[in-house]
Amino acid sequence: MDGRVKTRFFVTEEERGGEFIDNFSEQVTRNGTDLLLGFNAAQMRRWQEASRLAPDADPVEVMRFWLASNRPTIKPTKLADFIPAYLKHVCAMELDRSYCKHIEPSLD
Repeated sequence: MDGRVKTRFFVTEEERGGEFIDNFSEQVTRNGTDLLLGFNAAQMRRWQEASRLAPDADPVEVMRFWLASNRPTIKPTKLADFIPAYLKHVCAMELDRSYCKHIEPSLD
């Protein structure tokens, strides 16, 4: 459950009745009261399938391992690699052309 409460408001009892209540009652009958807690049956089936693959594995530890293994790696970049883009940006700002020529040598 994500901690958010889902609510729906109706102007009259007649709006609330009928199709909405019938549909909601049908969902509760089909999925049980876990539906009220935000239970996701499809997600639970996936966890059950994973549990069958490795019954002794702790799902929290599996998730921690997965998160650690799938973190994006940041490739170190040298500041010098950004100089051409910075110069292009500064020159595109329509500043005095002499300013671009002035800062270029100090960035090399």
